[in-house]
Amino acid sequence: MIGLVVAVALGIAIGLARGGSFRNLSEAELRAVPLVFIGVLLQVGSSFAEHGGLHWLPLALVLASFACVAGFAALNFHLPGMALVAIGALCNLLVISSNGGMPVSLRALDKAGIGNPFTGAGAADVKGAHHILRPGTHLRFLADVIPITVTANVVSVGDIVIWAGLLLLVAELMVGPKGKRRRGAAPKVNARSEPD
Repeated sequence: MIGLVVAVALGIAIGLARGGSFRNLSEAELRAVPLVFIGVLLQVGSSFAEHGGLHWLPLALVLASFACVAGFAALNFHLPGMALVAIGALCNLLVISSNGGMPVSLRALDKAGIGNPFTGAGAADVKGAHHILRPGTHLRFLADVIPITVTANVVSVGDIVIWAGLLLLVAELMVGPKGKRRRGAAPKVNARSEPD
C-alpha cells in the first residue's frame, strides 16, 4: 500500500515538473474508476480477514482485488502505463492462483527487517493469503521475494510493475494531450514578404 502511494506521489511530482496540472488529471477520461477503490478495499479487507475463522476468505479477497486492477487496466488499456498495470496484476494473479496464496521469502523478510510472521504464538505456514516460500513453489520469481528496507516491506515483481505503470499514468495524465501537442509542435515562423 505504501508503494502505491509513493508511485502516485512521484507521478504527480513528475507531472508538475513537466508543466502538468491537477486540472488535467481531474479531466482525464478513465473508465470503471470504482474498480480501483473496490480493489483497494478488498486488499485492506484481506488483512482483517486473516483474524477470522474462514481461512479461504483472505485468498479470495486478494484474488478479487487483483482481478479488479486487471479489469480496470483492460478497460483503460489505451492510456499510458496501463499495459504495465495489467501485466503486473496478471503476474500477481498467476503466482497467487498457482500456489493457493502469495509465497513469501523468509530471507527477504529478514533483509527488510521484518519479524517472521510465521513463528511465535499461533505459528503456521500460512498467514491469511500468504505462506512460506518453499523449494516446490511455482513461479517463485513472481513471489514476494524483493525486500524494501526503507519501508520495511517485501514485494513482488508484479507489485513493482503496477507501481511503475501508475507512476507513468499519473504523470502523463497531468500533462494532458494539449501539453503533449504543445511540446511536439514545431515553432511557428512569421513569414514577411520582402519589398522588391
